[in-house]
Amino acid sequence: MSWNTTVRVQGFATMVLLCMGLAALTWSGIQSWHLRRAAALSAEAGVSTNALGSADASPSGTGLSGEVLSVYAATSYNSDWYVLDRRQDMIHRFDSTGARTTAFGRSGNGPGEFTSPEALAVYRDTLVVAEFDGTVHRLGLDGTFYGRTRLRVGSCLAIAVFDVVTVSEEPLYLVGCVGRGAMRQALVVQQTPEGSTKQLAAHT
Repeated sequence: MSWNTTVRVQGFATMVLLCMGLAALTWSGIQSWHLRRAAALSAEAGVSTNALGSADASPSGTGLSGEVLSVYAATSYNSDWYVLDRRQDMIHRFDSTGARTTAFGRSGNGPGEFTSPEALAVYRDTLVVAEFDGTVHRLGLDGTFYGRTRLRVGSCLAIAVFDVVTVSEEPLYLVGCVGRGAMRQALVVQQTPEGSTKQLAAHT
């Protein structure tokens, strides 16, 4: 092997190791950010967290309401409530009397399936479920699968979705962004109907 080839191989190996290190730092930063947020929310609500620091589980062997095993987020629309059950990767729908009328979703990567649901909101008769990794599901209010997209935010190397709200024509997402140089930002972004992302606010 020539000297030039050896230098190129060593340079490539160094770049791979640097990229792997950056990926590990990015992921650990996002995980700790998420766990700190979950722990803070739990403390505010007076809910004890489990060993992973999340507040998404009811006491062992119990249900919060029949088949509902956890309540991580909820939103109301036209007198109905939609409850995100992270233990089952499921959405429960309750009417104004508190009766559960339907449930949909399950763990998986297929249409209408979730892996890390984080937040939900309703707009234009569409239920938006945002996953922690930036996957956005759009469902009918009865659970009919409309489609899913992935939030891609500017120069962010990795993002984490914390919340979604509907105060405009399109949902707004609160995301954590890890950019170049491990710079972290909290961003408010909006996904347009065409699928592009527009940044509305940022805090470094």
